[in-house]
Amino acid sequence: MKILTHFKHSVFAVLPIAVIVTVVDLCFMNLGSLIPFLIGSGILIIGQTLFLMSVDSSVVKMGDLVAGSVTRKNGLVLILLFALVFGVLSTIAEPDIQVLASEISAFGIKIPKVVFVLVVGIGVGVFCVIGIFRTVLKIPIWIIVLVSYGCVFILACFLPANYISVAFDASSASTGIVAAPFLIALCSGVGSKTDSNSRSNNFGLIGITSIGPVLAVMIMFLCVSSSASSSAFWSFSSGNLFVDALINVALAIVPMLFVFFVFDFAFLHLSWKVNFEILINFLVMSIGLFLIVSGLDFGFIGMAKELGGFLGEKNLGILLMVLCSIFGFCIAFAEPAVRVLGKQVEDASNGNIKSILVVISVGLSLMIGMILAIVSVWLNWNMAYLLIIVLGLSLLLMVFAPNSFIAISFDSGGVALGPTSSAFLFPLVVGFASSFGVDVGFGTLALLGLVPCVVLQVIGVVYSIKNRSIPLISYVYSRKRRSFSGVDKYSDFEDLENFIMDKYGEL
Repeated sequence: MKILTHFKHSVFAVLPIAVIVTVVDLCFMNLGSLIPFLIGSGILIIGQTLFLMSVDSSVVKMGDLVAGSVTRKNGLVLILLFALVFGVLSTIAEPDIQVLASEISAFGIKIPKVVFVLVVGIGVGVFCVIGIFRTVLKIPIWIIVLVSYGCVFILACFLPANYISVAFDASSASTGIVAAPFLIALCSGVGSKTDSNSRSNNFGLIGITSIGPVLAVMIMFLCVSSSASSSAFWSFSSGNLFVDALINVALAIVPMLFVFFVFDFAFLHLSWKVNFEILINFLVMSIGLFLIVSGLDFGFIGMAKELGGFLGEKNLGILLMVLCSIFGFCIAFAEPAVRVLGKQVEDASNGNIKSILVVISVGLSLMIGMILAIVSVWLNWNMAYLLIIVLGLSLLLMVFAPNSFIAISFDSGGVALGPTSSAFLFPLVVGFASSFGVDVGFGTLALLGLVPCVVLQVIGVVYSIKNRSIPLISYVYSRKRRSFSGVDKYSDFEDLENFIMDKYGEL
């Protein structure tokens, strides 16, 4: 049954963290946060199960249906309009961006939470439109990436380092469990409608969309004074975190449903049975999302900060790196979106690169990203400079990697981060940083999103070299073998091979 499969995935995503944290707390810490953490873990498992069970029949189905209207008259214009609006709304519903928005005010960045979330959403919506345009016009993804990140580098020259880190964190947090499935479905649908023979068109929308929040937040920081008064009217503080979570989820989900049903009434004209099925699954997804947000707020975030702070005070940074490496690797294996990406890479490489290799690569990427984040805090490195170096490396690799792998690699940063990693690994580093009395830790999510871009492109480069070298090696080896046996003296094999090489480029 599907529900059992999703439950198993959710357990495997949360259980390693719960077990390790429980052992560390009982043996070393005994801080009193263990019970809320375990309760929050249980709530999170149930929430993720309900969410995964219903997301394909709600958000993903919406993306498929909207993409199917591209063949209608003015269909592309309608899709672009819907993508813009839905990109904003889906970002507001992201648990990851809510966690990040709650954290920035604690470190002297006086931007109202509502302003921050809306700016990130606008960035997602605008670049979602640009990504669909790229798919329809078949523009190579490297052009969009180079131009966009060129603007990022220019803006970075005028901002403090911690603002740059926050902007990149917003990028990694914006395309999570709500937005990513819709974007994948929308891009795949539009790509198949416009060019069914090009699989590379099915990738890249998440990667392009994630650039939007970086530029949007940077522009916001340039336009808004850091001394602006903080506003609390987005937090809806009622004194009860479950009530707050319910209000936030409702305000995010209801507009999404409203926009889709308006779009359906005006253009799609679906049957009432289809709409009823979408509505029911959307309600189940909303319950799951509410439980995810509640579980994270109730136990995960507080425990992560206390654990990071404790290990920092005891000068146990090495132990923290080991724990984070284990956490990151386990999360990658348990994240369903990572396995979906692995299957896509296996298909794109005609089976030459197995999906398990991709999953392992993403797991290693999260390990490397967490180690870099902790080392940068421990040694008081500037996280912004580290981000620029990793980003520069990923841009350099675009020269050598195949186009399809460029798109896949930038998508990987979005699918690698789920609510578990964003709401535990990030606060863990923030807590570790606070033990040193410094307001660093931002940039962690960005590193976790950028390192997979580098690793997946390296795999693409290796795949490209393998494809070019194997036919030549096979040709030389087979010719030497025939020459040794004397066959070439009495046959036309060499002429036949030359004909095949000239016509097809490989044996």
